[in-house]
Amino acid sequence: MTRLMHETAAKPRLGRWILGGLALLALAGCTSVSPTRVTSDRLDYGQVVAESWKRQTLMNVVRLRYADAPMFLDVASIINSYTVGGNATAHATLPSRTDPNVLVLGGSGNGSNTPTVTYQPLLGDRFTKSLLQPIPPAAVFQLLQGGWPASLVFRTVVGSVNGL
Repeated sequence: MTRLMHETAAKPRLGRWILGGLALLALAGCTSVSPTRVTSDRLDYGQVVAESWKRQTLMNVVRLRYADAPMFLDVASIINSYTVGGNATAHATLPSRTDPNVLVLGGSGNGSNTPTVTYQPLLGDRFTKSLLQPIPPAAVFQLLQGGWPASLVFRTVVGSVNGL
């Protein structure tokens, strides 16, 4: 009689464990990527692209100084893919003398961020226009208003126009 009462008392506990495991599994399915990740990643990628553009421009100025051909690579696209996943397992066994385990639960989760950056060489008309475009007068006046010495600004502008 005692054994029968012990077995019937274990069944409700086993049912609660199974329901708890199912609730955890349902909760894990509701995970998503936070929208704040988009904001921070967008700013980070923007800063990196701006910094690489500055370095590339400086390198091409040095190339031109030493009569080497300039080369520009444009960032054509940045594709960022987020993945969030997980799994849960539940395994129930009946208690015996050799195995005291009644219920075994397990779970795992993973996440990944895989950016893909595509570069495109700047060639043809776009390259020629970007390299040979005249200096707009507004840019000259902005340099002067920004505190640059007039002698340096005008010497650079005249040098670029006349090839002196």
